[in-house]
Amino acid sequence: MKRNSFLLNGIRALSVLLVLALVGNLFFWKMEPAEAAWRENAPFGNIEVFNTAVLKAIVLGGDPYNGTDGTALNVTGTELNTLDLSAMGALVKMKTIAISSAPTGSEQDTLWDLPAKAFVIDVFIDVTTAEATGATKTIDIGTNGSGSNDPDGFADAIDVSSTGLKVARGTVTAGSSTKYFSANTRGELLSDYQAGTDADTDEGLYREKIDVTSGAESVTFTAGSADWVEFRGSIYILYIELSS
Repeated sequence: MKRNSFLLNGIRALSVLLVLALVGNLFFWKMEPAEAAWRENAPFGNIEVFNTAVLKAIVLGGDPYNGTDGTALNVTGTELNTLDLSAMGALVKMKTIAISSAPTGSEQDTLWDLPAKAFVIDVFIDVTTAEATGATKTIDIGTNGSGSNDPDGFADAIDVSSTGLKVARGTVTAGSSTKYFSANTRGELLSDYQAGTDADTDEGLYREKIDVTSGAESVTFTAGSADWVEFRGSIYILYIELSS
């Protein structure tokens, strides 16, 4: 009787193990090829170019758990490395900073800092909703920190009374005697400027440059007056980041 009971318990245990094995196989079969391959090859968050389906699901907005592929990825490992700062040594980047509420008139921190090793090439602002109410409808863009610390160093008094992409640049005026530089909205961090006059020997000076002093600085913006209501837009920072 004891032998029969022992044999019966053994059969029961074996049956449980077989059921567990079957469930496990079904589970891993369901994960293939995307989820199981991802778990095997990237357990610590390092995704390698090993499976197109996995990259389509993980990198391009798909879902590896339910089989959504996303958009096809047609690049090589070498091409992907062109996005790797440590592999390239330096990368040209563009940062977009949205302004989703009316500025206050005081200098405001965008809460984004330039990388420690960054050279700023250019700054733009895309005005999606023009300011109509404010007394002074211009905006400054610059930095706040222990380095350059120049609130209008990138852009100085850009007009935002109309929509569109605004670029900080020098203004050339055609006078009766000569063309000369009459104004400049590009800040001192990105340009050298001296106003000219309508005289043959006094055209002034305007020269664009790259800012190499603002690494690790906070990017800020300042409205021309404290009574803005409508303005909405985005700041674009074009810069080069060097690897550490």
